[in-house]
Amino acid sequence: MSILWAAALGACCGCISRWRPPAMWQVLHGELGDNPLETLAVVAQDVFMPLLTSPANQEGWPDVVAKEVTDNMHKFVSNGAQAGEGDETRTQEYGCEQLFTTEDSDSCSGMGGVGPAGAWVGSHVKVQPRLAFWGLLHAWLTRLTCGSPVYPFPSGPPPAARSVRDAWADEGPDAAAAAAAVEPAAAGRQRVHTQGPGQDPHPGVCRHHVDPPDQGRSPDRLPRHTCVALGPFARAVPSDLSHDVLKANPDAALKVPKAYPGPNTELDFWTERAANLNSIHDQLCSEKIQKVVQILELAKSTYYPAFERLFNDVKAARTEANSNVQFLQPLRKYFEKLEMMDDFTAIVDLFKPVVHMLLLVWRHSDHYNSATRMTTIMVEICNDLIMQANKFLPGADLIQMEPTEAVEKLRLQMRVLANFKQFYFEYREKSKVEVPDRPWKFQNSSLFQRLDTFLERSHDMMNMMATCVQFNKLERVEIGGTKGKVLTNAIKIIHQEFTEAVEKFRAVEYDVMDTDASQFDDDFYTFRVIIKELERRLAAIIIQAFDDCTTIGSTFKLLDSFEGLLEREVIAADLEKKNDELLDAYYNDLRDVQEIFHTYKDRPIVARNAAPYSGAVAWVRGLVERIEEPMIRMTGSSKGLLETEKGAEIQRMYDCLMTEMNEYQGRSFTTWCDQVAATSDEKLNQPLLRGAEASPDGAAPALPCKLCVNFDPDLVRLLRETKYFLLLKCEVPESALLIFQSSDEFRQQISSLDLICTIYNRVSRGKYG
Repeated sequence: MSILWAAALGACCGCISRWRPPAMWQVLHGELGDNPLETLAVVAQDVFMPLLTSPANQEGWPDVVAKEVTDNMHKFVSNGAQAGEGDETRTQEYGCEQLFTTEDSDSCSGMGGVGPAGAWVGSHVKVQPRLAFWGLLHAWLTRLTCGSPVYPFPSGPPPAARSVRDAWADEGPDAAAAAAAVEPAAAGRQRVHTQGPGQDPHPGVCRHHVDPPDQGRSPDRLPRHTCVALGPFARAVPSDLSHDVLKANPDAALKVPKAYPGPNTELDFWTERAANLNSIHDQLCSEKIQKVVQILELAKSTYYPAFERLFNDVKAARTEANSNVQFLQPLRKYFEKLEMMDDFTAIVDLFKPVVHMLLLVWRHSDHYNSATRMTTIMVEICNDLIMQANKFLPGADLIQMEPTEAVEKLRLQMRVLANFKQFYFEYREKSKVEVPDRPWKFQNSSLFQRLDTFLERSHDMMNMMATCVQFNKLERVEIGGTKGKVLTNAIKIIHQEFTEAVEKFRAVEYDVMDTDASQFDDDFYTFRVIIKELERRLAAIIIQAFDDCTTIGSTFKLLDSFEGLLEREVIAADLEKKNDELLDAYYNDLRDVQEIFHTYKDRPIVARNAAPYSGAVAWVRGLVERIEEPMIRMTGSSKGLLETEKGAEIQRMYDCLMTEMNEYQGRSFTTWCDQVAATSDEKLNQPLLRGAEASPDGAAPALPCKLCVNFDPDLVRLLRETKYFLLLKCEVPESALLIFQSSDEFRQQISSLDLICTIYNRVSRGKYG
């Protein structure tokens, strides 16, 4: 046992080896109870603490040594109280224990024993009882928290304990008068006052006031046992409050590695903080803690300023927490929807009200209007957006999805996330008008760092899936010409190697949409290197096929076979070298068309059974289509083919030729329209049948006249022209359209009349022949 207490004493006084204890000190022997740590804590606080902190025992010590021994003793006793927290019955039963402190004595030269009353007795040691503060400190250190923090402020002495007035009485009559200033005679006579909400410009904050004593003795000399009892308590309360509650960091959740809390975490933090601080405030304003503060103030204790700062800090923190809860609470329903909603596209409807309410909070709140707070909640909103995006399109499903479907979903995902940033930038501009003195000027990198990283990852995956869509077309490409078979086989080999690269990338074991997966960058880089090599080989094949084309039309058909792939950087760079050849081929084609048009415009080349006017229009339209489609392709090209000097010349020739051919079409159609009215009115009024023509000498035929159908050939041409003009999508005259609508009826009537005439003529020949 002696070794145990010696070791304990050495541990509590880190510098004990630097001083020699008085010869009068003895090591006491005793029995070890069931709870050695509790026993050690009690002995340390009731025996070693008063002995080592007594000024009489520290006489002759250097100030540095005395201070270090005292501080280490306080730390040891505090740790001992924590270690012995298992025995709570003692604290609950007695509420207040006895602290034995030695008083100054000129004849202090020995030590006595333990008396029957439990007090330390001896000829040179004066025994003083202590208040219930050490048991309270024990409860403080054990963090007796249930929901809101409950701090063990003084609960008052039990009947067996002595009051503050009694402790002062031991010091003399003047001390008893001073004690009257801190201990009320009865309930309701307490001199600690609190100002109500109507009297305090800062409502709800505890105010304390102690009337000074009227006696001659100054209250700065409290009994030593009271100061000893309050010392650890006065140091522990502000320190623990400062570290556990007041300095709680709302950004702590964001600093946990690979933890991405949502905005509800921010709301929960301020709700819990407000509840804790309200509970602490109620305790600090209680009668019990005010009595402690009065004692510290009367003693002019160095701990009193700490309590003053504690009151102010709790006041400010409580006001901030309650204000933040009040302003942030309306956002909770939107944040809960953002976290729990299953329809990814529907979260777009939440963006505007959320950002709008954040601007209102920024505008009206006195506390939640700092860049730090707004950055925190925006980052947490982005975390929930990323969570919803991953739920909408998980990386494991994306990597195995059909490329076309994956591209569509990735494009939708990026559009939804970009909408949130768009709303933010829109309201950032509004903040310059609504809050001109402090508009939103946050760094975009601070707000959207992780969201931008996720968007970049989504963009990489969309590029990969788009590459799959483009290269999968190679499976169906067939190239004609003299080298067609060889080039087609080379393309199939490229497609096979591409498929192997994609399967290797799909075999990765991590989530490709996880922004923390740094391996993605290496794997994606390897995939891109393979794609670059395949693009170089494919570009060489396309160039060979390009050189094998004989007409401008076949060239563009070849390019159509590789649609999409031609926009890739490597292939586009190689094809750019063929721009001059493409322009030369088109220029020659323009000259050929111009020569053909000028040569045959007066006698257009039409089919033998074609109508003259519609045939001419169809002929010239064929020439137009020959030069128009390549020009559209070159004009829409992003390479700027026509921006060169040669391209400008081709553009002028094309415009001039197109003007001439369009005018030719208009003249042909107008000429036919002018003939329609005369033909329809004149020819439709003729008889249905007509006889054979008279003989050349003018004599009437001897036999009866041969009958035939009198349907004029001009009407036949009119119907044919109308039919082909309608096929050419020309707007024909209404009269011609009405005749054409009856074309089937005319055909039926002509057939019937022709049959009648044939029978009549046969009968006539048989009768007279």
